[in-house]
Amino acid sequence: MAPARTRARHPDNPRESGEPSAKQAATRARSQEAQEATVALVQRPLQLRAEQPPDDAVVVIRGGVLHPTGIERAATRSFRLLGVLGLSVEAAIGTSVLEACRHSERLAPYAHVQLSSFGRLRVAGFVLLATFDHPHFTLALPDLSELTVARLLGCFDGPVPNPGRAGGR
Repeated sequence: MAPARTRARHPDNPRESGEPSAKQAATRARSQEAQEATVALVQRPLQLRAEQPPDDAVVVIRGGVLHPTGIERAATRSFRLLGVLGLSVEAAIGTSVLEACRHSERLAPYAHVQLSSFGRLRVAGFVLLATFDHPHFTLALPDLSELTVARLLGCFDGPVPNPGRAGGR
């Protein structure tokens, strides 16, 4: 068997010297700057409540009509402000959807709402965090890929008129 040939490393070639290339170094620097900028953008920490997760049958209410662009915009805003890709939702815990919509200042502005359940969202792999004031939750998203957004949209029923608005205004 012939002996293996070894080549002398050239110290001026970054690939051979073990050093990152200028392009690799610049990419790493931009990535580090982006991470630091993201941390700097977080306005306030996410406020979690010490609360047991609701039963799978509890209804989750999202104000408005969900669509990919709106999901991306809301989740990006949440990330910028709170450091979590998430959507605001409310839960109908111990109350009807009608009463939850009627008494929620967060849901009042919306002409339509969309409904899901804690169980459907959990089975699809989503996490719901008890945040801010009861019954608000943040539906955490792992990313904003088309697959994740499609999985999320599949968890919600179609839009219905907000039952909490008098006369369907």
